Amino acid sequence: MRYALILLLLVSTAFPKVFLESNYPLRSNNFSKILKEGDMFLLLWALQKLKDVKDIKISTVGPDTVIYVERYPIVKEVDIEGNWFVDDEEIKNIILVREGEPLVDFEPESAEETLKLFYARRGFLDAKVDIDLRIDPEGYAHVKIRIREGELYFLKGAEFTGARSFSPERLMYEAGLRVGDVFSEETARKAVRRIYKLYRENGFLESSIYFGGVERRKLKSPFFRVLFPGIEGAKRNVVNLFVPLFRGVSNFLSHPVAVTKAVFGSGSVAIPKYLVNEGRRYQISFEGNLHFDSGTLMSLIDLDTPGVDVFFLEKSREALVEFYRSKGFFDVSVDYTFRGRSIAFLIKEGERYSLKVLGFKGIKLPDEYDRKLIEERVDAFLKSVRRRGYLTARVKLLEEVDRRKKVVYLVVEYIPGKRVWLKDVRYEGKDESIRELFDKYRALTPSIFRGEIIEELNRDIKALLGEKGYLDGDFSVRIEVTEDPENLFLTYIYSIKKGKRYRYGKLLIYGNEKTHAREIYYTVVKEKFYSTRAEEESLWNLIQSENYTGVRIENLVDREKKEVHRLVEVREDKRGVLEFAVGYNTEEKLKVEGGVKLKNLFGVGIILRVKGSKSQKYETYEVGLSDKFLFSRKYFTDISLFRTLEFHNSYDLESEGYLVSFGYRLSRWFSVSPFYSGTKNTVKGSGEGTFSLRRYGLFFLREYRDNLVNPRNMTHNSLRISKVEGDRSYYKVELNNFFLREIIKGLSVDAKLSGGWSGKGAPIFDRFFLGGLRDMRGYDFESVGSPDGGRTYLFGRLELLFVVRDPLWVGLYTDSGGVGDSFSKSLRNLKYDVGTALGINTPAGFIRLDVAKPLSKLETPTSRFKVYLSIGFVY
Repeated sequence: MRYALILLLLVSTAFPKVFLESNYPLRSNNFSKILKEGDMFLLLWALQKLKDVKDIKISTVGPDTVIYVERYPIVKEVDIEGNWFVDDEEIKNIILVREGEPLVDFEPESAEETLKLFYARRGFLDAKVDIDLRIDPEGYAHVKIRIREGELYFLKGAEFTGARSFSPERLMYEAGLRVGDVFSEETARKAVRRIYKLYRENGFLESSIYFGGVERRKLKSPFFRVLFPGIEGAKRNVVNLFVPLFRGVSNFLSHPVAVTKAVFGSGSVAIPKYLVNEGRRYQISFEGNLHFDSGTLMSLIDLDTPGVDVFFLEKSREALVEFYRSKGFFDVSVDYTFRGRSIAFLIKEGERYSLKVLGFKGIKLPDEYDRKLIEERVDAFLKSVRRRGYLTARVKLLEEVDRRKKVVYLVVEYIPGKRVWLKDVRYEGKDESIRELFDKYRALTPSIFRGEIIEELNRDIKALLGEKGYLDGDFSVRIEVTEDPENLFLTYIYSIKKGKRYRYGKLLIYGNEKTHAREIYYTVVKEKFYSTRAEEESLWNLIQSENYTGVRIENLVDREKKEVHRLVEVREDKRGVLEFAVGYNTEEKLKVEGGVKLKNLFGVGIILRVKGSKSQKYETYEVGLSDKFLFSRKYFTDISLFRTLEFHNSYDLESEGYLVSFGYRLSRWFSVSPFYSGTKNTVKGSGEGTFSLRRYGLFFLREYRDNLVNPRNMTHNSLRISKVEGDRSYYKVELNNFFLREIIKGLSVDAKLSGGWSGKGAPIFDRFFLGGLRDMRGYDFESVGSPDGGRTYLFGRLELLFVVRDPLWVGLYTDSGGVGDSFSKSLRNLKYDVGTALGINTPAGFIRLDVAKPLSKLETPTSRFKVYLSIGFVY
């Protein structure tokens, strides 16, 4: 391709015209503009970066240059039939076929096998798949997938032909097979290794295990174990009392029809078969081992052996001798006897040599020789002194064994070197932004030298130069060294050459079949000079617009002209999206949400949504229009008509009205939105009446997340200030702060701090309550502040989340909150609770079980414990 670029440059200067041709029409783009401007190098670069392009050829026809592009077919339609268990999107991901994406090296036969294997791994052993592929003259691929999933099979047991020494129940447990689970052939095959390990650890050194296939059966009687998979393991582990319940719930939610059939005795089950050749069982014993138990010595024996022979015996003897000598038994001797099925290792340990340390005594070493322990303590000592700045510290060990005195003389020589300090980091230059960066690091000096600080500074300098568009920028460092008898002081002095600042060049757009090019221009950050911040924000904006399923931004750096050209390639989403979700929790019971979303209307990013949701406590209906990038990346707007029904503890509320908001992004993560709404509110129960209200104000939002879909670190800060007029007149302020941080892998912490204030005259639905699944979980729904609510509230939560074993996790949390007619009263009325949560991710969604205990009393008594089961996220 490099030679093709050179050829293109040569011919483009010699011939006046260049034509772009392709086997299939290229997607919508602005490449014709590049052709008119004669920038062939930029055009060819862009073509090479496109996922649609398979190959590029350059030829001449008379005086003209022809660029011929061989394009992959583009998937126009994926029609899937017969899939009940696996949704369409997952099937497309499995075989790598999605609407709007290029069809790269797709073979229907291979895709059929991939899907059948996927189904088999999930218990659909009879699944059939047929895939037809048709490519039309325009280069669009039409894929039709017909699936017959067949019966879902559950694991009913296993057959172990040839197994005599262990019961089937023991073998099932050790193999990790749970009766009642959805059958997985992959799990059944992996069980071979676990069974093999069991036999080897119990002396069957000639054993072999083979997977003999799967027997499929129809049930003839009820099979209740599908509701409690693996309950047999409760005899061995008390945790297994809870896990089967969650797995049974997961079974039912994922496969309600198959589970129901199994319970009534008409489902299908699978029984994996294993051929077990136990071979002879050898009794391995150790005689004379006074200092180490048989379990420790057995762990030194390589049990993964094809059989028992002299090589196995000698290798085992050598391993035992080496272990004993490393522990100070230098006179040890190991022999063995082998009679029939009995192997006995005869150990004469001898006397354990003591350790006498000569020289440096600053390391606490054992009284008896132990090579591993000595090395561990020397390493720990060196780590400790290096953390204190002695970076060149070394420890030399010289060992001499006196067999007559049964002593090991260990000469320890410690060479500390000088303590190394980072005295200062200095910048020779006048750039204020670079000075600010160095000031942050200078605040850390003087300090013990740590190489990570210098590495971080170097990375930050490079990042800052890139952020500002100085792509040729570089730096050099000289180190000034001063010292005294015990210390070495280092001063790092940086000289930075920024070079010329790169400007943004041309913007190339590809793939916008429905979206107007100007909409992408509105969304992409347009600045005079290149910056990494602008690139990240442009990508974020395109994703946030909801118009695309895929977005890619590529840069071409022209170092001669000091320009950065951008190629924005988009994969447009469907304009019409049907949304449906079901959740459950013990407070709202079954919650159903559904709606239709029409996106990218008129190619300008307008979104029309019609949605509704219903549960035992809420019922909402909404029609809305929104534009997340209104003629600019800075502005957004939303208009909605809504009707809601809310069933509270002491009142019911029916509201209908409209809401208009207009927003401005102050930065990528921070926005402000003026809003105005008009509502008619009918209250029954406490505070009964009808209130027509006009509400206007400002909403401030700062929200950061490290991942758009599944964030591990997230911050949410919001402030809503509103003025209400109409039948009542008052102000209302609500503040909400939440953060989630992953401390280490498997351990996260989240916290929430919120509060609110309503002016005098606020009706009951604008007053505050706490209690229930969303906040104070130790208390009944809205019981804190009941029956009339309060004009102020304060709430805080702290929660630790531990991953026990994916997908199972445990949470510990405490809540504190108070409601009153002033903040001082809310503080005096603070209530507390503590709780624990057990959660699991299932194919049907997120399941969480909460148990919370109130620590404060209410006028209306509450139960000692509150228990919540929730399926799906609680908003």
